[in-house]
Amino acid sequence: MKRNIYQGPESCWAQREHVYVTGSGIDTRAARGIMALIEKELRRGWTYDHSCRRIRMTPELARKRALYLIALAKKHYGVGEAKKVAEIVYEWLERHRLLSKSAKRKIAAYVSA
Repeated sequence: MKRNIYQGPESCWAQREHVYVTGSGIDTRAARGIMALIEKELRRGWTYDHSCRRIRMTPELARKRALYLIALAKKHYGVGEAKKVAEIVYEWLERHRLLSKSAKRKIAAYVSA
């Protein structure tokens, strides 16, 4: 069963750590909450996969998950919300020195069109 990792009472974080991001869909509030959990995972060095098994959290995986929030925001709420989420993600990646040229291009692609 493919489970949400961060959001909702059935998520991996809820099941394993009794903490989760409320709501459904990615907007700025949810993105901030998930980014905080990703930051914690990055510090401790592990996260969960979609089967709620512990796996290694690498800077690359943190970057991928952060960027995916933009795509989800666009899907759930449209380009306007995706642009706001992109700003949050961009700043977070920059602060953690994870903002590569490739990541900049992906962010630009997500919020265009």
